[in-house]
Amino acid sequence: MHLNPKIGPDRTLPGQRREVVTPGNNPKRFVAGALDARTARVTWVQGEKKGRALFMDLLRAVDAAYPSATRLPPTPARRR
Repeated sequence: MHLNPKIGPDRTLPGQRREVVTPGNNPKRFVAGALDARTARVTWVQGEKKGRALFMDLLRAVDAAYPSATRLPPTPARRR
């Protein structure tokens, strides 16, 4: 969601600037989630950066949400 106003062409007198009020510092949050297709249950986590740590946190959350789940066997390589 963008909280900063879009600034377009504006007319002011020469040498003057229009003051644009903005909400200030915009902290960012990133969300990663997984959907259980059978139950429509969503497991999600949030972090301050988008990357490996966020993905690992999601894997830990899914592992904690389904403690009795077993691992899937590896899938055979597809032919091209």
